[in-house]
Amino acid sequence: MKNVLRYHTTTSQARVLTALLLTGVLSVGSGMTLIQSALALPLDGNSQISNPVNLRGRTRSLPRQVTNAIFKDISRQQGILPNNLDITEYTQKNWRNGCLELPKSGELCTQALIPGWRVVATDGKQNWVYHSNNNGRSLRLASSTNSNNGGKVQNLPQSVKNAVFKAATKHLGILPTNVDIIQSESQSWSDGCLGLGDINEICSQAIVPGWRVVVGSQEEALVYHVNGTGSVLRLNEGESQIRGKNLPQKVGNAVIEKVSKISGLPRRGISIIKHQRQTWNSYSYCPPDVDCLSTSNQIDGWEVTVSDKVTSWTYWSDDTGTKLQLSAKGLPQKVNSAVLSQVSQASGLPQKDLNLVGYKRQEWNLGCENIPAGALCKPTNISGWEVTLQPYNGGKSWIYLTDSNGSQLKLAQGGISNIPVANVNLPQDITQVVLKDASQWSGLNVNSLKIVKAEKATWTNPCLLTYSPICNRKYQPTPGWIVTVDGGLNPWVYNVSSDKKIVVIDKTPALSANAAKVIKQDIVKRLREKTSLTSLRVTEIKSLDYWVDDCANGSNCNRPQGYFDSQVTVSNGRQNWIYNLVKDGSRFEYAAVASMPKSLIDAVLTDARQRTQAKITLSRKNIISAEKVQWSSLCLGLEGTCGQKIVDGWKVTVAAGRDRLIYHTDDKSTAKLNIAASKINGNVATVDGVKIPSNQLPEALTDGVIFRQISSGGFAGRTYQVVLLKDGRLIQTLEGDANDSERRVFSVSPEEVQKFQKLLARQDNKFQNITYPAPNGAADYITYTLTSGKGTVQYNDISRESLPRSIQVVVKTWNSLNDTVKQQATGN
Repeated sequence: MKNVLRYHTTTSQARVLTALLLTGVLSVGSGMTLIQSALALPLDGNSQISNPVNLRGRTRSLPRQVTNAIFKDISRQQGILPNNLDITEYTQKNWRNGCLELPKSGELCTQALIPGWRVVATDGKQNWVYHSNNNGRSLRLASSTNSNNGGKVQNLPQSVKNAVFKAATKHLGILPTNVDIIQSESQSWSDGCLGLGDINEICSQAIVPGWRVVVGSQEEALVYHVNGTGSVLRLNEGESQIRGKNLPQKVGNAVIEKVSKISGLPRRGISIIKHQRQTWNSYSYCPPDVDCLSTSNQIDGWEVTVSDKVTSWTYWSDDTGTKLQLSAKGLPQKVNSAVLSQVSQASGLPQKDLNLVGYKRQEWNLGCENIPAGALCKPTNISGWEVTLQPYNGGKSWIYLTDSNGSQLKLAQGGISNIPVANVNLPQDITQVVLKDASQWSGLNVNSLKIVKAEKATWTNPCLLTYSPICNRKYQPTPGWIVTVDGGLNPWVYNVSSDKKIVVIDKTPALSANAAKVIKQDIVKRLREKTSLTSLRVTEIKSLDYWVDDCANGSNCNRPQGYFDSQVTVSNGRQNWIYNLVKDGSRFEYAAVASMPKSLIDAVLTDARQRTQAKITLSRKNIISAEKVQWSSLCLGLEGTCGQKIVDGWKVTVAAGRDRLIYHTDDKSTAKLNIAASKINGNVATVDGVKIPSNQLPEALTDGVIFRQISSGGFAGRTYQVVLLKDGRLIQTLEGDANDSERRVFSVSPEEVQKFQKLLARQDNKFQNITYPAPNGAADYITYTLTSGKGTVQYNDISRESLPRSIQVVVKTWNSLNDTVKQQATGN
């Protein structure tokens, strides 16, 4: 036979690049991607590096070992003597993978260019097309055809041919005369899906005899899996080669990025397994109370399926990847229907107005939700799905956990459907029950309470209103109201059922029993009055996530030492206390500044802004300390003529640059500046001290000791201790002096001891465990820690001149006493 040969002038560089692009070895713009299989038979000459040669009996350019290998294979398979075989055509090739571009179903092929040959052999009656490497050691049969039947495949049932031709011409959009079956092989498929079932598709588990058929046109090639009669066939998109209809890079990237976001999987673990052109509908939502129309627009684009080898996601996209819509194809239908039904009932929205925005496989527990620490409970482990729905108008998302078939559901997020209604009128009976509870609890007159906000709400289970830690979250819709009351402190938020059987503000059940107990007991101590723990209500719980770490597995944990994970507000209706704590209550601290009433913070900062010249904006962050106190008069501890009355209040320090402003306040909105204790505009009177943490206090004095001074720091870095005993001995020692060589003992007269004791008695109330720190940036100073029988005062040689006058008197007298006895001992 004679073939009409075409000559090609494509450069070798272009040919190699084209080959890489078409096989998937090279993916422009997205890095290197390896695919598992490639087209079985090349359809044009773009990858050849020499012109095809049509010869009969001439094998001069074809390596002899390739010819021998082909003849030997045909002879073994067909029983034809090599002498009766000829080579009619051969073409030098660069095969694009180790399978010589003829992979078997499911075969993994090395991704490398393999130099070799495409060879056509004949016995005059039948043709065989082989792919070979350079030396014939690697050899694969591409097709076997009659030499006079127009290239049609032998032994393939006509019904299979018809089915494949019909599917291929429809897919490619071309006439049947432009399509040819270029390869076929019998195949036993492992299941009813012919080995091409989706991850979530149920396939009959039975061997299905059939065919693997490669159909080609000049531009494209499709690989079909077919059963024995052609009644069932599927396109193997992974092994097919569709030239000129490749998925746009930006569409593929957009889908992978979206799936990575909703699933939490890394991009590298997600791959595109299927794509095809698709016209789909984009839904435009219109709320029922707005004058507009909901519309559905058709978009010409793509259907793209990606997978992490466990779950698959199918998205519809426009041609640019800017519009994406998740399909429910990868989610079991029963699961999708169950979640849609639940969210529709809870939200009051029709199912058509709900949009599937995410799903992933999930292991979850049922039966022990919010159990307090230490409680015994054995949850049921369920393997299923996490499904996220959202109204098309972009409202709050609903996240449900389900089992594999949607028969068991658990709400994970979106338990309350808050639908604000403009100018809503709260029913009178709801108003009365809320104000009655707030008044009885706080002791405030009903007329002083005000409802500032009310929202309709539907809870999916009544236990969600009460913050109960034991809640099965079974779907039991409970309508009601969320009511916000202003009583002068922070707002109080009530959950109220429509039947008024549930009226709740207290979030104490959401805490562990120990955490609730320890902070409420601490409040009782601070109140100095008889208070029941039940009268203290937890009105707010916040998570403290101010650190960034990965402590879930106990490694690479940057969580700061002494961290707290929750902030809790407790109130008796007249005063708030705010605590930072760990959830089990093992550690907690009273957050004094945060506990100050907002009215007091505003009063303090308003006055401070008028007095300071620092060019900074003052906020509550400038309040560096706040201490709850009781003043003995209406003067709030300041000089003046005032009525004698115990006043609950605060002592507050504001830092503004280098200024320090000390305020005395009541517990409402009155704030007075302590001018004598403040430092304003660089003019120093005295400075206020800061409480020494209890874990940093020195040991208390032992019996027989009147006074002690510890000095540390300075250039030498030594620590000395000097103690005055009742018998008049003054003993100086050096810390760390193993031989006690630095010990010095001096004698103080009984008269001087008695005089110093009287001074301490007058100033004892100033030893309140206070430190007067050095300014920021100071260095190489000596710190002095003075301890009497009442407490400790700490200062340094920089802040000494700024100490309160009463403390300065004690320091001056103590230093004079030391100097005198030491001079007498040395005879100076």
